[in-house]
Amino acid sequence: PRAPAPGLRGDAGALAAELRKLIGDHLRLASLETRQAARTVTSMLVMAVALGLLLASGWLALVGASVLMLIDHGFDAVGAMALGAALNLLGALILYLWIRWQSRSLGWPVTLSLLGSGSVQPSPTAAP
Repeated sequence: PRAPAPGLRGDAGALAAELRKLIGDHLRLASLETRQAARTVTSMLVMAVALGLLLASGWLALVGASVLMLIDHGFDAVGAMALGAALNLLGALILYLWIRWQSRSLGWPVTLSLLGSGSVQPSPTAAP
């Protein structure tokens, strides 16, 4: 067989060098975007924690103001505090039950049943 012409060999080498450069550029770009995404997610998480703290302190202030209002309307202090705490705990229970009900769809039940894995039953200790 004939050896490739020097021009073709040179073109193939140049093409391979360009391809390596292009792949390197894409990897650098992906690395920079990944770093930027990590910084953004970190900032979002910090702001979410700050938001949670502000919401919690606002909620506590609202409950405290409600307790003071009950005391002004003739409730004794212990009863007003107990009522505020009970309503707060009732709200927490309702949210807990709603989260638990929502968690049923986290295991891809329809997808698993379509794939034939629907016969596998969750363990009795697993949350529904």
